[in-house]
Amino acid sequence: MSIEIILWDFGDTLVDQRWMLKELPGFPGWPKLFMDEIWDGELGNQWSRGDINGQQVAQHLATTLSAGAELAMQHMQRCSQNIDFSPVLRQFSLTQNIPQAIVTVNPDIFTEVIVPHYTLTKSFDPIVTSWQEKELNKADLCDITLERLSIERSCALLIDNMKQNIDEWVERGGKGYWYKDESSFINDITVIL
Repeated sequence: MSIEIILWDFGDTLVDQRWMLKELPGFPGWPKLFMDEIWDGELGNQWSRGDINGQQVAQHLATTLSAGAELAMQHMQRCSQNIDFSPVLRQFSLTQNIPQAIVTVNPDIFTEVIVPHYTLTKSFDPIVTSWQEKELNKADLCDITLERLSIERSCALLIDNMKQNIDEWVERGGKGYWYKDESSFINDITVIL
């Protein structure tokens, strides 16, 4: 069957996922704290699952740094408006004549700041996020997306940098491309589509 939709992962696929690791002026411990508490901690899962919101995360990080919660929240919002997109993948996504969706494990700040700031809904519809769906499993998020669009798994291509996400999606009957880098993508994608 032909591909009827491309399902894009966001972090470390369409963009450099380290956008929240920019220094908070006056608080040099921000990058390490964010990695320890959010990326590698249960707090990050709670935030991405929608159990807590960005304000609560900002409060937690601010308390740990002895900074103000408003300062922490403003920094998170600024970071979310300063993301490095992969020029190759962004250009590719803009030139496709089939529907494309973003299917991502991300918290509320993604929907509230990143999506409108980068006008992502112009190129990607729908945008399915873990925090809104209360679901961290990428394959389940892909299924939610396809159900809304009445598209079969076998007609959906997931592009993701995490091999386990691709493996699970393919096991369910979808098509997958394990994204490693731009040059490999350029060489591989014409064969896949």
